[in-house]
Amino acid sequence: MHALSFHMKRCHLSAVAMGRRIFEGTLPPDDPGFDGVVDMTPARFDILYLVLGKGPAASNTPGSIEMVKLRDILALAPSTISQAVSRLVQLGLVTCEYASWNGRKKVVRLTAEGMARIKQALNLVFNVREGAVDGTDISGCKVALIADTPKVMTDGNWRVGVFVDDGATEAQFDKLVQVFSGQLKPDQYNTGWWKLREQYQGIRPASPRGEEFFDPGAKYHVPSNTPYARYFLAAVLQFQFHRELAKLAGCTGPLHRCSIYGNTAAGERLKKALAMGASRPWPDALEALTGQRQMDATAIADYFAPLKAWLAEQTSGRKQGW
Repeated sequence: MHALSFHMKRCHLSAVAMGRRIFEGTLPPDDPGFDGVVDMTPARFDILYLVLGKGPAASNTPGSIEMVKLRDILALAPSTISQAVSRLVQLGLVTCEYASWNGRKKVVRLTAEGMARIKQALNLVFNVREGAVDGTDISGCKVALIADTPKVMTDGNWRVGVFVDDGATEAQFDKLVQVFSGQLKPDQYNTGWWKLREQYQGIRPASPRGEEFFDPGAKYHVPSNTPYARYFLAAVLQFQFHRELAKLAGCTGPLHRCSIYGNTAAGERLKKALAMGASRPWPDALEALTGQRQMDATAIADYFAPLKAWLAEQTSGRKQGW
């Protein structure tokens, strides 16, 4: 991905978040009117979509694809693809076996259940239950995104169709299309970046910065294409880990005063989780360490609760923000 596409990364994360919501549905799975897809995530959708023979995999036999081709198309590490496929095998959505014509090549095939799930997912639209984009409320909107990708993704010439329901206002329509299409143009990158800096961080440049500059590139992660999502996830997990290990160590005081240094029980629990390495899906490791299979950011609030209370007292009656 080109360094200038930092804004599209933001759009991509928004799209993935919406994708998770739609696959989860708006009703519980046991409800007769359930409108989601069980065991589906955007990442699993990508793999099942390719195995089905869609997009860049259109030349393959529908319903199956060689593992090596799957890796080439997705351009991800072999271990990442292997773990994802292994999980799909566990869920009964695909099989992964050595080809009869070549004992060294593995072939991923859709099961009947996997075929049903991916076809069901293809018929869904994004149901935005709640949320806002740059201050515009988009709750209740429905969006359908249809993408026609080239056989070789890096060749470009992607074609995307975005359909927004008739009930959306003009402002909602514009914001949703912006999110899904990455409409910030190259001659607006620097201005758009500083707009976000002011909106979320309250920072303005000391002097005017025109489009002849590319200030986002001053941050190494932008030109090196290093995803920031890893830092976001790590921050959530480290506090979640600390809270559970502190409990195991017998700490009953404020979380920010707890230490697990020298505690054998906490050390053994941490060792058990880390010893899994990449051999198991991450929720298994998380469960081994915390007893939970989902990330929980409430530990951050617990840790900083005293600071929050102090700040509330210090800023009482004062205007907040910028």
